[in-house]
Amino acid sequence: GPIFIVGMPRTGTTLVERIIGTHSQVRALGELGLFGRLMVRGVKELARTPQIPVGDRVKLTSQLDYRKVGENYIAGVRDRRISGEPFFTDKLPYNYLNIGPIHAALPNAKIVVVRGGGHGAVNHGCTEGLADAFLIKGTAAGLDTSCTTKAPLTPFVLSLP
Repeated sequence: GPIFIVGMPRTGTTLVERIIGTHSQVRALGELGLFGRLMVRGVKELARTPQIPVGDRVKLTSQLDYRKVGENYIAGVRDRRISGEPFFTDKLPYNYLNIGPIHAALPNAKIVVVRGGGHGAVNHGCTEGLADAFLIKGTAAGLDTSCTTKAPLTPFVLSLP
């Protein structure tokens, strides 16, 4: 079955996939993007038009047949699982936006959420002030970076059912 590895970019999703992919029963498939494409296709079928305003797309996702989306997803990765391993990874970081639909479509899928600050890029509101100060001063010399030491550490990996 599928193992979705999700998180913000630059948080270690590739490393986590490589670690999980070393297991003999797992095939690492990389960033598939298939699940999102299947949702878009389903919404277009419901709307009966390819041109759908964004707000309407979101509303139509509640009407999707997620069982069908899940079946189409499994069928869509079948040819990539050439070695026959029982598990495979889908490491598209932005699938974190689809955790709810993924769970609805594939209730037995594993979802691994890799949390972190994207190599420290987001320090709980601290970064914006540092960036502004850097742009105003034109140098990093003398910047007050004490806010970076106050940011709570987040767990590296959180697994959902």
